[in-house]
Amino acid sequence: MDRTLHVLAIAPDASFVEELERALSELPEVRFVLDAERDPRRGVEVARDRQPDVVCLEMGADPAAVRSVASDVAAGSPGSLVVAAYRPQDMGQDERSAAVLIDVMRASVRDFLRRPVSADEVAGILRRHFEAAASRRAGMGRITCVLSNKGGVGKTTLATNLACDLARSAPDRVLLVDGSLQQGACAALLDLSPETSIVDAARELERLDERLLRSLTLPHESGLRLLAAPENAVAGAAVDDLALSRVLSVARRAFDHVVVDTFPLIDAVTVAILDVADVVLLVVNDMVPTVIGAVELLDVVGRLGVPSDRVHVVLNRNQPGFRGRLRAVDVATRLDRGIDAVLPYRRSVLSSMNTGVPHVMQARPWSGFRRSLRRLERDLILGRAPQAVAPPEPSASDAAVEGVVP
Repeated sequence: MDRTLHVLAIAPDASFVEELERALSELPEVRFVLDAERDPRRGVEVARDRQPDVVCLEMGADPAAVRSVASDVAAGSPGSLVVAAYRPQDMGQDERSAAVLIDVMRASVRDFLRRPVSADEVAGILRRHFEAAASRRAGMGRITCVLSNKGGVGKTTLATNLACDLARSAPDRVLLVDGSLQQGACAALLDLSPETSIVDAARELERLDERLLRSLTLPHESGLRLLAAPENAVAGAAVDDLALSRVLSVARRAFDHVVVDTFPLIDAVTVAILDVADVVLLVVNDMVPTVIGAVELLDVVGRLGVPSDRVHVVLNRNQPGFRGRLRAVDVATRLDRGIDAVLPYRRSVLSSMNTGVPHVMQARPWSGFRRSLRRLERDLILGRAPQAVAPPEPSASDAAVEGVVP
């Protein structure tokens, strides 16, 4: 399995959650994140907001209650595989047992687990359904999370320029989400004055759909649409991890590309973004404190269950060269992994932050920054085969990692 499996257990019985977690842990090829809700109504809300891969329902003495919860889960999270768990001894006579199971299957339950839960049965269910689940997600938009361990390394600049450049090829099909709830800057870098923000989307979760989400975004001349950050950190408190999960779930149905800028802090909101991201761009610069922090951040992201093949390191040279500056090979060595993209220093990139016109919108096609950004998009975002493109002008310090950026 090439990604982390998100499982939600809706079960009043805590022992069922323990059985399920133990069974999943016995499958070495499966990376998983398990959430649990004892209250069925709350479980339905979590399923709707987080769109898990699998929802496991505990069947109690009342099959009608399971039917109701299963139907609500399927309506709110149509891409989830709904599984019901039961104890054979609780089902009564064989004919009654079969009738109950058939009745529950009519309510959107697509498979069953016998209790106590075994790893073999869980593995069988995943084999039967996982390929179908993957194909359902294939037609949705891709979410790119731009991450850093500290401010000032160029994270927001990269997110903004990336979204602008993607939008030039897919106008009105790219959404930039300013997920930096404490201090968002995307609107300023785009010279936009938002009247709505992600807070408005969070307040409308019950009726949020593709059309409403679009109405809350601002168009930009590049062709992207912006879902702005809150006005301030106090307003941002209204947006929690469940709300952001729901917003991104709707966004990937409405847009081909969703680029999410984040606040340099690993909290519940950032974890929710990482949970649904198809690509994570971790931005570092060539300064020792940033690199040390990036080492720790990579470890945390891995512990959160984000597959390593989704995480890409971007070295942003956001300041002019100076004696003692770290070479790209030094950064790669300290991180103990390759660098996936290098963005060269350009004074005009810094100037664009004050003018509100992203650099990529005025850069010449052959400029080093724009060519590097295009290669990043091609190789990391779009997943296309490399084209015959002239490489950027490498500095002597980058010569040792020639080939890191094809």
